[in-house]
Amino acid sequence: MDIYFLPEYANLYADGDTTPEVFDFECEHGRVHYSFLRRRIDFKGDIYYDITTPYGYGGPVVAGCHTSEAALISSFDEAFTNYCVENRIVSEFVRFHPVIKNH
Repeated sequence: MDIYFLPEYANLYADGDTTPEVFDFECEHGRVHYSFLRRRIDFKGDIYYDITTPYGYGGPVVAGCHTSEAALISSFDEAFTNYCVENRIVSEFVRFHPVIKNH
């Protein structure tokens, strides 16, 4: 795994409004690892968040696939969407890795 995917790399960008987080997903189809930064948004008295990958390349990366990669990605997408809704995440900016093509 490239350094940009490691939680320790994301920790370099932590400050008062930016929190490094990891969403590790596992199901019968395999595992997906996603390290990102969560930033606070104050909007008319409500708190929301946006997420972004740290400087460099990032995004979700398949850490192991047992069956169908399409089924794994679909399951991850559903779980991550629910995570974002539950955690008031309203936007995401990803700098995908051009070599491993995780887009």
